[in-house]
Amino acid sequence: PAHLRSRVFSAKQTAVPAGGALAGLVTPLAAAWVGWRAAVAALAVLCVALSVLIQRWRDEIDGDSAHAGPPLAPTFWRSFGRLLGDRHWRAVAVASCAFGSVQFSFTAVFPPLLARVGRSTTAAGRAMSVALVVGVVFRVIWGIAADKLGSRPILCCRGVTMSLAVLAAAFVGVGWAPRAVAARAAW
Repeated sequence: PAHLRSRVFSAKQTAVPAGGALAGLVTPLAAAWVGWRAAVAALAVLCVALSVLIQRWRDEIDGDSAHAGPPLAPTFWRSFGRLLGDRHWRAVAVASCAFGSVQFSFTAVFPPLLARVGRSTTAAGRAMSVALVVGVVFRVIWGIAADKLGSRPILCCRGVTMSLAVLAAAFVGVGWAPRAVAARAAW
């Protein structure tokens, strides 16, 4: 239903950070137990096994795109043209790229930054897992808020807070206490 659209979408968006949090918590334990090579091999086997298991639902999930043709079929270019031709969708695409870039940058930079300011790599991984769990919870909260207040004000608020957090992160240095770095990340 339309009145639950943002909530449902935000719940759907929790899968990747939830998986990242789970991997961040389990992988170091597995590496300590069986060694890092065996832990990485186990992750690879798990990925292949899950890929094989979900094949039975592939047609159902991808049914509408199964006959779309090759990846660069004319339908792709028509969709891309519509995106570029509509001012509203172009703005959504730019915002999505900006939000995704901040999320990817945080994921790539936060653990090494914590390690640089004195945390062990295991502690940095745990902190990243905690940050991802917080992200899962707040994705749902922001989705509920967007259903009540509208998505535009919530996305604007998120854009401003992410911009401020990125600006603050630019000033993090080696002398910073790990808790101060984590507080800046949560902000």
